[in-house]
Amino acid sequence: MTKRLVLMVGLLMSLLMASTSLVAAQAAPNVTKIGKAVEATDIPALIDGLAAPIATRDLPADFTDATTVDITSSKDVNAATCVYDASTLTLEGAAAYELEVDPEAGPFTKACASINYLVYTKKALGLDPLGDFKSGLLGSLDTEPGTPDANGGVATLEDTTVAGADAVLFTYTIENGSRAASVQILTVIVGNVIVLTQIQTQGDTVIDAGTLAPVSTGLMEAAITHLGEVADEAA
Repeated sequence: MTKRLVLMVGLLMSLLMASTSLVAAQAAPNVTKIGKAVEATDIPALIDGLAAPIATRDLPADFTDATTVDITSSKDVNAATCVYDASTLTLEGAAAYELEVDPEAGPFTKACASINYLVYTKKALGLDPLGDFKSGLLGSLDTEPGTPDANGGVATLEDTTVAGADAVLFTYTIENGSRAASVQILTVIVGNVIVLTQIQTQGDTVIDAGTLAPVSTGLMEAAITHLGEVADEAA
């Protein structure tokens, strides 16, 4: 699993090229319950259900207009702005929604976001998929977390939780003269699905990990809730 998920190298490159009031109140999902429902759902039915994008009403404030992207297609990934590249992964299926972000929502001139679902069999995920993901991510970095890389960017990696579930929070920030970019990816395992949210901002100043974290958490909670609803409908 580690080998399959060490795609973060390519992801970091895309982030370098791409690169608050976003949190809305919503009920925290029961990740354990949703995970069991997801595992019990027929995988093709789950993937078919995820093909329809999440509704704006189910997103946190300032996120709108979800558009489905086939992240198993390198062509579609390259045409998108900020989705996870699953085109070389061996998995059962995937779904992703690229989101619009209100430019008035934060101290940035441009931002985008996405929700990404990677669907595996439970066996293929292994015993510690989140740990495998974290190890792969650490192995993809040019320098230790917190140390500037050759481009002057700084990556941080934190263990955290979302609605009581273990999560990994990755943040990458870079400044180049008057331009700055911040990228944050939050990852949670829900049953046999790896859920990733990604937020990218560009502006005059870097938005730090602490500022983006509650935004990512709110978006992740919406993503997990949506996954649970799809699983219930597909049952």
